[in-house]
Amino acid sequence: MVTYRNMFINQHRKYLLIVLFILLSISCGVAGRLASTDEDALAPTPTRTAWPTFTPTAPFDIASFIPSPTNTPVPTDTPPPTATPTESPPTATPTEPASAPEAEVTTASLNVRSGPSTAYPRLGQVTNGHTSDVLGRNDDNGWILINYSGGEGWVSATYTQIEGNIASVEVVEVAPPPRQSAPPPANPPPSSQASNPPPAPAGPSYPYKLTNVFGEKNGAITQIRGHIKDSNGQPANGVRVRVRIGSFCTVSVPSGKPGVYPPGNYDILLRDYASDGVWQVSIVDGPTDPEDHSCDLSAQQLSEEVRVTTSREEGVTYVEFQKQ
Repeated sequence: MVTYRNMFINQHRKYLLIVLFILLSISCGVAGRLASTDEDALAPTPTRTAWPTFTPTAPFDIASFIPSPTNTPVPTDTPPPTATPTESPPTATPTEPASAPEAEVTTASLNVRSGPSTAYPRLGQVTNGHTSDVLGRNDDNGWILINYSGGEGWVSATYTQIEGNIASVEVVEVAPPPRQSAPPPANPPPSSQASNPPPAPAGPSYPYKLTNVFGEKNGAITQIRGHIKDSNGQPANGVRVRVRIGSFCTVSVPSGKPGVYPPGNYDILLRDYASDGVWQVSIVDGPTDPEDHSCDLSAQQLSEEVRVTTSREEGVTYVEFQKQ
């Protein structure tokens, strides 16, 4: 019995020791945990950094990064401000002045002179078809003032055709022409008479008298031409002019022949080139046939026979007469 009791006590002690050992172990663990907790309390506990939250983005679209073309507006001109028109009184419409008459040359060549007469110096000449405004006229409308070579000059109206009213043109007064010296007389044949011979008897009286002789520069032809007037100063038609040199002699077409010459005019073409010559010119009675140019030296002279010259430079000479 005792033995069983002892065994029971011994075994019970053994269990007690085991319980004590377990309690001791637990105590030591709790004490160490507490000590560790105190140390941890003294040291700051590191804070864990939070990771950024991932935000999903839209899918990448490269087209959105390419700029789309934009229409640049074209600047427009801003119209300037317009002034408000103010009413103005109506202006009178100017009336156009009447156009000046126009003259056209109707002969092959026509002298242009510094005044309304053949006594004025010659400035030059114009040819057939030349046209010009009529700038002035003389009292009897026989001469007109035209434009010539950048200036002005006078031509005979007889050799022109005038379109318009010549009476509307102003009469232009011109200073008298310079006096022309008479041509030197022909050299008389030598004579054995005294130096002061008696005056020659007066020559016969003729119905026509010489009024003017002058040359015209023309290197293309040799020609005698002119104008014949009656006693009133008007053109004389139907007059025949004779020209001779040496054995050559011819008679002109009647002056002022319709369709051939202007009134009172005549001409005789002697050569188709300009040449030197001394010609004897007079008015004669006949021939009666207008187309007959034969020369009858016995025909009655109606004017004094005058000597005129032509040259290679001045192939045309004007010889003009007027009835007394």
